[in-house]
Amino acid sequence: MKNSNHLKKYFSLLSICLTLFSCAAMQTKGSPIAGGQVIDMGIYTVEAPLGDGWKVKTDKTQGRIEFNKGGREVGFTFIFIHAGFLNPGTENQTEDEIANMIFGYEEKDIRERGATRSYSLKELSKEVTTIAGKKLHVMNYTITDRSRIPMDIKYSMYLYLPPDLRQNKVFYGFWIGEPSKIRESVYETDFTKIHSVISSFQSK
Repeated sequence: MKNSNHLKKYFSLLSICLTLFSCAAMQTKGSPIAGGQVIDMGIYTVEAPLGDGWKVKTDKTQGRIEFNKGGREVGFTFIFIHAGFLNPGTENQTEDEIANMIFGYEEKDIRERGATRSYSLKELSKEVTTIAGKKLHVMNYTITDRSRIPMDIKYSMYLYLPPDLRQNKVFYGFWIGEPSKIRESVYETDFTKIHSVISSFQSK
């Protein structure tokens, strides 16, 4: 699992999912799941977000989970979890260097895709926070999408670098996205919905 293509494949999958999630999440595809229900992905376990109305899609071969709720005209929430693998040798960098490398790849890919499509990246900021004892590097940003329905979608990417990163070379990304504007309707975003998911996360 730890060959030199994994970091590239990881971000290719995420970029496709995140920049096109306005189609996937708004259609709320997936199976209904109760809030707090445990999902065993083999390499980790996690609980579904709290509350009603969530749907879930999983891909155990990729270590990937998507939670979504809501709809096109009423606002929606999208939560995405993915296991990533560092290229050989990169695990010897400092934690900040690894976080900057991962965030830099994500930002570059979004900007490049946006240049050939109808969306743009703005309001990017970075911070470090702690949730349930887990240190998380966070990248916040907004994508303005004009492809179908005009909307602004706010995202937060939470990057978790486990204590055994140098040995296993496995890290985890948690994303949450919600619209702040759909056409002329303005919405309040609430990213605390992802906190229970991150709190429940346990790698194996």
